[in-house]
Amino acid sequence: MKFLGAVVLTVLLVNASGCVQTENSSALDGSRYDDIGGSAAFIAARTIITNNCTASGCHPDMAAATEDDYISANRLVPGNPEGSTIYNYLQGSTGSGPKSMPKNASALSSADILTIRDWVQNAQ
Repeated sequence: MKFLGAVVLTVLLVNASGCVQTENSSALDGSRYDDIGGSAAFIAARTIITNNCTASGCHPDMAAATEDDYISANRLVPGNPEGSTIYNYLQGSTGSGPKSMPKNASALSSADILTIRDWVQNAQ
């Protein structure tokens, strides 16, 4: 019985002391999970863009794009959703914009469109 108690105690101590990862475990993690920064609105929008635009292979250049990259590529006009290419194209997925993106895929949800709009509206 003492042996079993010692094993349980050892397992508990090992779990309590070493299971929480607080930093990258290897150099590969840093490149795989690169943090490009940005506002919470940008990160939320980037998740939608990654899931619907880059993962499909249509716009791989957008995978590591920063908010400044969207601005310099004329895809985003900060504070002006209606003047921003990215918002207009994605809004087109609902049938109310000039183009329909994502191509050959389901339309984005109204919530996703609103998230993109909020990001563009609050971009700096």
